Amino acid sequence: MADIDDITGDRAELARFLFAQATMLLEDTHDVAIKGQDRLTSEPALLEAAERLSGAAKDLTCLAATITVLLTPTALNPPST
Repeated sequence: MADIDDITGDRAELARFLFAQATMLLEDTHDVAIKGQDRLTSEPALLEAAERLSGAAKDLTCLAATITVLLTPTALNPPST
């Protein structure tokens, strides 16, 4: 059985990885939003950009929920000390 310190360290490392994923997602989303501001962007391209923003928002919500579940203390997931 794994030592509790190893488990809490693994959770923290996974949380950091998920935050890095969120950062990459936000950077990509920023690029989409910038392109959406371009006056030369066609309406179909704007619609596609909006759909990509919507998908990114869902992904970001999922990442945040995963981090919350990962780090919320429970009987099976004791708080870090």
